[in-house]
Amino acid sequence: MRLEYKDDIYKLISKNKLELKSNIGKANKLIIYEVYNKSEFMDKQFRNPAYYTTEEASKFLNTDPLYVSSDEVEDGF
Repeated sequence: MRLEYKDDIYKLISKNKLELKSNIGKANKLIIYEVYNKSEFMDKQFRNPAYYTTEEASKFLNTDPLYVSSDEVEDGF
């Protein structure tokens, strides 16, 4: 897991879509979440490494991923 700037997300998605077309990159998975409050999120994430996977509502994180890579390339982004 790593935090990225909003401007870099589109580059990551493009790179991931290219990787999914290769034999080596087919196993790669990219999941993008929106973080509302970075410092509070990191505090929660530090205490519970699985915090970002929680399904309950959070003030610091959109628990529904903005993007999830799959074997089929999506046209949403």
